[in-house]
Amino acid sequence: MKSTELLRSIFLLSLLLIMMSSCNPYSTQIKGDNNNMNGSFETVKENLPVNWYFYSPGKVPNSDFDIISDDKEYKEGAKSLKFIVRKCESLGGWHSPGFFQDFNAVHNETYKVSFWAINKDCKFQIVLESSEEGTKGTHETVLQTKDSFTEWKYYEFHFKTAPTIDMIRFEANILSPGTIWFDGIKIIGESDMDERTLR
Repeated sequence: MKSTELLRSIFLLSLLLIMMSSCNPYSTQIKGDNNNMNGSFETVKENLPVNWYFYSPGKVPNSDFDIISDDKEYKEGAKSLKFIVRKCESLGGWHSPGFFQDFNAVHNETYKVSFWAINKDCKFQIVLESSEEGTKGTHETVLQTKDSFTEWKYYEFHFKTAPTIDMIRFEANILSPGTIWFDGIKIIGESDMDERTLR
């Protein structure tokens, strides 16, 4: 009887460890020294801008791409975020190269979400979300485009957070091969004008 209970305990512990290790298997995050957004990608550690989750090379299935902190092409500060995508799937989320983060926000608030981009041949999308597991929230693909442009282009959207959820997620997905740069991401509320911090 005792050996059966021991085997059962070992099995359950092994199962728990496997489940824990499989959380977010397609993304990589490097934490910064503070909880700030790093929307212009200026703070970099281990060759990645801190405080963002990246759908990473070697982790995203059926893909071949590089993520670069670029100090030669930028709109704000002295760096931008660059993706060189040679191969990828067009499904979005963890199936495609990209990045995301959840930020503190005020529920039922309208936020102006803006960023700059240069795009050479990629199809890409921007998704904004205010939801939590087990609750009804809001989720919107605010941009999906395959337009190419060689000068910095400004994008701006207005997004209302869910009535009971105090978070907003910014997610960018690259859906086809090419090269794309991002810079100057900002999320500012009509009333909640504080700098976004990580949730």
